[in-house]
Amino acid sequence: MITSAADERIREVSTTDEELIVAFIDGRTLSVPLVWYPRLFHASPEQRSDWRLIGDGDGVHWPQIDEDLSAAGLLRGVSAAPAAREISQPVKRSDNPLFLYAGEYENVEDAKADLATLREMHGEHMAGTYDAAVITKNEEGKIQIVDKIEKPTQRGGWAGMAVGAAIGLIIPPAILVSGLPGVGADALIGHLEGGMSRSDPREVWKMLDNSEAALLVVGEATVERAVDEATARAKRDLKKVIRADAREVEREIATR
Repeated sequence: MITSAADERIREVSTTDEELIVAFIDGRTLSVPLVWYPRLFHASPEQRSDWRLIGDGDGVHWPQIDEDLSAAGLLRGVSAAPAAREISQPVKRSDNPLFLYAGEYENVEDAKADLATLREMHGEHMAGTYDAAVITKNEEGKIQIVDKIEKPTQRGGWAGMAVGAAIGLIIPPAILVSGLPGVGADALIGHLEGGMSRSDPREVWKMLDNSEAALLVVGEATVERAVDEATARAKRDLKKVIRADAREVEREIATR
């Protein structure tokens, strides 16, 4: 039973190849999928084992991968359990998380070709909603969209709003052309930002800053395999799990 903030302090953490296991001072143990935390998921066992408590257990820090998790954040969404009952089921941050792909290309034509492959590969048989856009810099050095698609579901599409919000989150506003759908949607951007680590947008922008062209895809996690198959021309890429619910994003888009 949660009785005070002090009871929610972290005592110890450990990891397996699939789970993050957190022991709290009040005796509870919480297990969550490691894939929810991409930095930990892709880290080596040595990097995962190098952790330090923040404060008196208010959070935990992994210095080798610059990852911080708070006790409150780990417990967010977990109802207080009845007395003497331990938390035995993983916390569900999202039943339907999002996936972000950013690919760097030698030229616009290659990026457009991979976008066309994604469009054609599975057609309406692809499970899940996604937005995708090819971006490049114009003569003034501003980022613009030169090709895009949005794959709708029966409930309707995202109309480019999701990938536009990702662009607004990743790319400095001063170098964006005006009028891009989703770029100014603060609530939508907030959904994406809240599901990523602080360093994720900077990491993606660092890769894309000097690119001739890039392909960005934002979608339900079910589209990741298709994206992997379609993006053979990319020089390099980054993939991020966004711990935000696709249905909440869809509801936000529907209000616009």
